[in-house]
Amino acid sequence: MQKQVLGKSTPWDLPSLQPTPPLPKAVELQLLQKHQPFRIGLIQRQTNRRILNLDRLQQAIQQRYPQATIQQVIMEDKDFFEQAEWWAQQHVVVTMHGAGMTNMAFLSQHAGVVEAFPPHFYELHFFKTLSQSMGIKHHYQWIDSGVTDPEADYLAHNADPATKTRDFNVSVDEMMELVEKAVAGIMAQQQATVAPTTT
Repeated sequence: MQKQVLGKSTPWDLPSLQPTPPLPKAVELQLLQKHQPFRIGLIQRQTNRRILNLDRLQQAIQQRYPQATIQQVIMEDKDFFEQAEWWAQQHVVVTMHGAGMTNMAFLSQHAGVVEAFPPHFYELHFFKTLSQSMGIKHHYQWIDSGVTDPEADYLAHNADPATKTRDFNVSVDEMMELVEKAVAGIMAQQQATVAPTTT
């Protein structure tokens, strides 16, 4: 059975959650305003495995969510406590795959993660499994849409040491789709917590 992992149907079998239907725009705006500042953080790397068009993605997110606080950071510029504080403040984190994602331990269970993979480097299970063990329900993963078997692609290129360090571009449209799913899921959770009960 195909599963929804990357905002698309994909042929490999990974643990996944069903995407949350989008909320009406008026409800989304009301919830975002109620939980100000709603924070969407983007992580850039300092030296390698950088997302080259991260600025473009940040602009697209800011246009889509003008009422949110959007911040791009480099974790190497922060000490441990600053990293922990930053992660704890975010509602959605957009980042490339890497060991720094262990900082998800500081996220709220109601937060979301969008994880991007560089070409030929698809160790898909690590951090999604961590998210699920922590109760984070909105973890989405992006890989190049031309890859049909990411595990085989990873093994085929694993001998190349540059695989883990090369910079790359993401599809802004596809990443935006995943950011929107993460935000919609969080907003649906918030709506559920404030919805009046009936007797």
